Amino acid sequence: MTSRFIRAFALAVTIVSCLPAAGVVAAGWAPLGPLAGPTNDAVQSGVTRDASGVLHVLWQRGGDLLHAAVAPDGAIGAPNALVTGWSTMSTPDVVAVPGGLLAVFSGFQGGGIETDLSTAASTDGGATWAIDTSKFKMLSDAPSLAVGPDLTPFIAAGALQVIRGFARPGQAGADSQFFNFQTALTGECCGYSPNIERSGSGLMWLSWYSSASADKRGVFVQQVDPATGDPAGPAALMPGSTTEFEGSLESVAPYGRVGLAPRAGSADMFAVAGGGYPTPTRPLVWRVGSDRAVNLSPRFGKKDPITAITVAPGAGGRMWVVWSTGEFDDVRIHARRSNAAATRWSAETVIKPPKYTVKVLYLDGNEAPDGGLDVVTHGVPLNGPPNSAPYLTRMLPSLTVTGSPLRIDRKDTTAVTFRVTEAFAAVKGATVTIGGRHGRTDSKGRVTIKVDAPAKKGKLRAKATAPGFAPGRFLLSVG
Repeated sequence: MTSRFIRAFALAVTIVSCLPAAGVVAAGWAPLGPLAGPTNDAVQSGVTRDASGVLHVLWQRGGDLLHAAVAPDGAIGAPNALVTGWSTMSTPDVVAVPGGLLAVFSGFQGGGIETDLSTAASTDGGATWAIDTSKFKMLSDAPSLAVGPDLTPFIAAGALQVIRGFARPGQAGADSQFFNFQTALTGECCGYSPNIERSGSGLMWLSWYSSASADKRGVFVQQVDPATGDPAGPAALMPGSTTEFEGSLESVAPYGRVGLAPRAGSADMFAVAGGGYPTPTRPLVWRVGSDRAVNLSPRFGKKDPITAITVAPGAGGRMWVVWSTGEFDDVRIHARRSNAAATRWSAETVIKPPKYTVKVLYLDGNEAPDGGLDVVTHGVPLNGPPNSAPYLTRMLPSLTVTGSPLRIDRKDTTAVTFRVTEAFAAVKGATVTIGGRHGRTDSKGRVTIKVDAPAKKGKLRAKATAPGFAPGRFLLSVG
């Protein structure tokens, strides 16, 4: 049996004058498995997309490790188990490679059999898995997995080691090589939340959170030698990941893997973190190597605490950043998409979390073939079904609408020119509707509509829609 999750089409928040509107969505969330069985703490999923566009999600449920496949059109397949009944089980990670899927997880099998890091391989789209429990004696809450340019696997795990080489589908295991990046950086404990990724040019990069003292605290990113697994350059502290507080540099550790993602078709890597202390309120995205991080929070309005943040690549060089804020009734999930150069960002799309969620600690994002962002979360529930499966929705980039003039006279008809953009790029063919009239934008994103003003002072709302986008709104003053 399959189910289809509802696309998340945005319902924009009202905002005054020409400021871009953020979308607020009563999102269509669908669980990836039955909401029954063991109740988990909130955990992070492993997410990847194969060459056919199928999204694969792995997650822990008590001592079980489960997998679900999601078709490009959103059809969710019935979940299947990689392993069941283990004494302990960690957050997994998974990557798509030529010939199949690779996964890594950590746990104890039970029955007197102790297993730390284990690997799994599938050559049939995740329907069946070959489990290898003989790999590494290293317990890790959330190992990260990537493959090098020659398809050699890399695991980032523990506090904090990079492991180069283990078995992949159809091949014998390689001798593994280990290097502790945290010890090399600080000579002290501890490194957490590692994430390892490969750039479009084949370079390997590692991100992690260091809880060491002084200038060795915060989010770090370092290049990894694909031939050895050793560092290939100095570790760089992400700008803004620490804050001066009462005379010392402080930061807040993330719950999940430190967000790190390559930009398609380039050597660029992007990292994300919540900036601010003792409460992070700034969603920061950093092009690794640049001198500053970009704050994606709106200039105006309430700044809610950030509880999770991640980054994902999009088609054509675009990037996505998705983050969560707030607790209880104030929980929201936000997303912004960049332009093709990853230098400008769209207006926020903001959605509500799955029902009963009182806090989101982990997020994963992966761009769908239609250009939307598939978002997976495994939130903290209250007074609802157990969180024995993660939830999935699809978020769309939000349109921005501006108009000129900003104000029209009462009891008069005025020609108003609207411009529709996404990440500052013109959107052709968008429909703008206001006061019962509508028009479609040209190649410059512009359309002129004759607006009949009401007899009373107030506001008129214009709405812009286009396939593949969350709507944008604009308020026109009537004087």
